[in-house]
Amino acid sequence: MAKYRKPKKPMTTVLREPVSLYDAKTHLSELVEEAARGREIIIAKSGKPKARLVPLAPKDTRHLRVPGKGKGKGWVAPDFDAPLPPEVQRLFEEPLLRPAAVGTVQRADLVVVSAVSAWEIGIKHALGKLDFPDAVEDILPMYDFVQLAATVRHGDLLRSLPPHHRDPFDRLLIVQALDEGLTILTSDRAFEPYRVPVVWA
Repeated sequence: MAKYRKPKKPMTTVLREPVSLYDAKTHLSELVEEAARGREIIIAKSGKPKARLVPLAPKDTRHLRVPGKGKGKGWVAPDFDAPLPPEVQRLFEEPLLRPAAVGTVQRADLVVVSAVSAWEIGIKHALGKLDFPDAVEDILPMYDFVQLAATVRHGDLLRSLPPHHRDPFDRLLIVQALDEGLTILTSDRAFEPYRVPVVWA
């Protein structure tokens, strides 16, 4: 095993023979200085290499975040902190669904969305009666909802549905729920006269 001797000039090569643990303890400060100058030192215990003393690599600053890189790419309106319009504020203050209804949906093994609902949303959006820019088909996978098609059978079942409720979209939803054994989530009390399971939103 090499006996540690302080070099006369800085070294940049690896010391192939290890320095004993005793010498490393005794001359640690000097060995650290040599490592900082580029020398790699092997430290051994009982003749077996156990550790390496190496210089720290220079800090890589290529991937550090640089403040100000996004300057000029965004803007904040002068009225950013102004109060929201009342109709918008209500959307945040008043829940769209009752907590019990939300819990029912969250616990359900299967939640389906009828094509009839997509038709109604699409038609009313096109007429300017509803602001719903996202496609219903794109939203369903986000919540693991399943599509329910409207079939010829569903149309035929409308023949015998009592005319308690006149809305054509809702009437289709009712016959679908009755035929498929589903529960409807709604806040419309016009569904009450029908023997269809309902969770009130």
